[in-house]
Amino acid sequence: DNIYIIKGSGVNLKKFKHTKLPNTLPLIIFPSRMLIDKGFYEFINAAKIVNKNKILAEFILAGSHDPDNPKSISMATLNSFNGVNGIKWIGYVENIENLFEKSSIVVLPSYQEGLPKSLQDAAAIGRAIITTNTNGCREVVDNNINGYLVPVYDYKLIADKINFLLKNKNILIEMGKKSRLKAEKEFDETLIVDKHLIIYKNFRNEKKTKYSYNWIRRI
Repeated sequence: DNIYIIKGSGVNLKKFKHTKLPNTLPLIIFPSRMLIDKGFYEFINAAKIVNKNKILAEFILAGSHDPDNPKSISMATLNSFNGVNGIKWIGYVENIENLFEKSSIVVLPSYQEGLPKSLQDAAAIGRAIITTNTNGCREVVDNNINGYLVPVYDYKLIADKINFLLKNKNILIEMGKKSRLKAEKEFDETLIVDKHLIIYKNFRNEKKTKYSYNWIRRI
């Protein structure tokens, strides 16, 4: 009775506005630090499959190099993939909403997450999302509704889903709309703030037992 679950810190829906899909070569975005357990190689391998015969989409690695992390992708590896099979590493992006607006699909094949802010942002922009059926990621995607949940490590299925969406733009557009609706319903930062305030108010009005007093004092 005393447990509350809040989905992250929310998204500014005025900043991350719902935008239409661009009529350009599709951009597939991997929004993450360059780490193995974020699904870096799964994204790369899916890109190779999709663009095996010709460049059907650009695959953008949007995130910083993290040399202090034991799961970090080396600079040599990042540079070796850059420009191959339509893959491009652009490093850290200050205004990620601008990149999402240019994108067609957002992909995060992470091995595990808390509640990925990047995917919440992508949903707010109105993009179909392909991510793994694991902690945190499944909180953002309703499978077959606003994107796809795939098993961890399954880059072949990621490639299949990307190919399917590229060939079925009507489904891609519809999934994007469902992403925006989910963001409005679940990730709006004003709703998240209100939930915090309700919890604080209820807690303040409770009888100040020794336990609750010590809990407040630790905060």
